[in-house]
Amino acid sequence: MEINFMQVLFQAVNFGVIFFVLTKFLYKPIQKILNDRAIKINDGLKAAEKNLKAESDLEVTKKKELTKVRKEASKIISDAKLDAKEQVSNILKKARAEAKAEAKLILESASSNAKAQEKKTASALKELTIATTRKLLSDTLSAKEVKTITNNMVKNLK
Repeated sequence: MEINFMQVLFQAVNFGVIFFVLTKFLYKPIQKILNDRAIKINDGLKAAEKNLKAESDLEVTKKKELTKVRKEASKIISDAKLDAKEQVSNILKKARAEAKAEAKLILESASSNAKAQEKKTASALKELTIATTRKLLSDTLSAKEVKTITNNMVKNLK
C-alpha cells in the first residue's frame, strides 16, 4: 500500500476548507445562538428570582401595613367609643341639670300657687269668720263691741 502524498495533501486541504466553511458558517452562528439563548435563560432566571424576592418583600410589607392599619382602626374605634361615652356623660349631665332646673321651677310654681291659695283661703276664712262673728254678736252686743272683738280676732288670725 502506497501512500499518495498528493491525495493526502488534497484531503488535508479539503478537510481544512470544509472545517473553515463549517466553522465560519455553521459552528459560530450556532454557538452564538446557543450563547444568546443561555444569556436569555440566565436573565429570565435572575428576573424570576428578583420577582420572587420582590413578591416576598411585598407580602411582608403587606402584612406589616395590614397590622398597622388594624392597630390604627382599633385605636380609632376605641377613641370613638371614649368620645361617645364622654358625649353620653355630657348629655346625661346636661339632661339632669335641665331636669333639676325644671323641677325647681315646678316646685317654685307649686309653692307660689300654694301660697296664693293659702292667702285666698285665709282671706276667705277671715271674711267668713268676720261675717259669722258679726251675725252672732249683732244680736247680743253693740256695734262698738262687735268691732273691737272682730279686730282682735283678725289680729289673732294673722
